[in-house]
Amino acid sequence: MGLNEQFKKWVDKRTKRQREEEVLNRNWWHSRGYHKYFEGYSEYYIMKPNGKTKIERIYTGLYYRAAVGRSKYIFLKIFYPLMWLILAFLFITASAASVSSNFVWYTALPVALFIPVLFYLAMAILSYIICRPKMEIRQYRSGSLALIKSLPIGTVFCLLAAIATLVYMLINRSSAKESLASLVKFVLCAAIQILLFFTERNIEYDTVINENKVPDYGFEIQ
Repeated sequence: MGLNEQFKKWVDKRTKRQREEEVLNRNWWHSRGYHKYFEGYSEYYIMKPNGKTKIERIYTGLYYRAAVGRSKYIFLKIFYPLMWLILAFLFITASAASVSSNFVWYTALPVALFIPVLFYLAMAILSYIICRPKMEIRQYRSGSLALIKSLPIGTVFCLLAAIATLVYMLINRSSAKESLASLVKFVLCAAIQILLFFTERNIEYDTVINENKVPDYGFEIQ
């Protein structure tokens, strides 16, 4: 009798209860991305009638709620995407302008670095506006915390682009006038992000206890 056949025979001899206990008491470990995505969820296994197992999840972590009134909460959901649209318009028109200052490497570098930040801000704001007032930890991180972390980075890149444009204008005074609009727009891009940063940072978030409890034989993902 081969090893596989012996193992199968041994499995068949075990009771259903023994199989359930093995499943329910196994260690839950997944990748870092898995833990980050499902943080706050409790994961547990159920045994199907056919003897196979199925993973069930229920959110048992803390909820986060912005400590602001309903009118301000609605205002922020309109204000943030509006500011992003203005930011994107200013940045695109400044960086795509056919002016000589945009073609030097020290201006092109911060401009190129800001592009992924601009898209990341869009995703953070989208996450912010589609989530409910009572947010799960994943929603809180992908919205509020993502904004607070990315806005300073974007501000630095826009300021570097503005400084690079100014340096070019000082070196090439004959063509300085054509680059003035781009300079102003880069500065405005930085100003908008500073405004958004301090707006979000000054909002306090209350934690709300979840009524759901970790199921028996369950494990809350950290």
